[in-house]
Amino acid sequence: MLTYARRPQKVLLIWGLARFEGASSMSRVKDVLMQLVERANSIPKIKEMMADWNCTIQFDTEGDAPLYLCFENGAVSLHDGMHQSPNVILKAKEDALYKILSGELNATKAYFTRQLQISGPLSDAMKFGQIGEAVRQG
Repeated sequence: MLTYARRPQKVLLIWGLARFEGASSMSRVKDVLMQLVERANSIPKIKEMMADWNCTIQFDTEGDAPLYLCFENGAVSLHDGMHQSPNVILKAKEDALYKILSGELNATKAYFTRQLQISGPLSDAMKFGQIGEAVRQG
């Protein structure tokens, strides 16, 4: 009879939803963004924040597949790949971007310490940050 030792999984609370660390082979960044999309599209206050904002945020993550978010008509959707003409490009190492998205690392601090590079209008990057914060607060 074979037995397997089961490694305990750490539970993380991200965007107010439970996630088991190591529970999926999916990238941590994609996992967090999927949760953001789910919550942002279901909370009326956040839908209102997104109502008149049409913007594409591209994530250029070193060591991870590219992803982008489309904010359109009061809703947000997550897509794999590179968008042809994103409004904002956020570039960072996977670990730094994950920490920014999960609230463990302040985005402004990451920007000024060159852990995060932003291409495009800072106002759109800041609006994305405000939406992310609203999602975390629920």
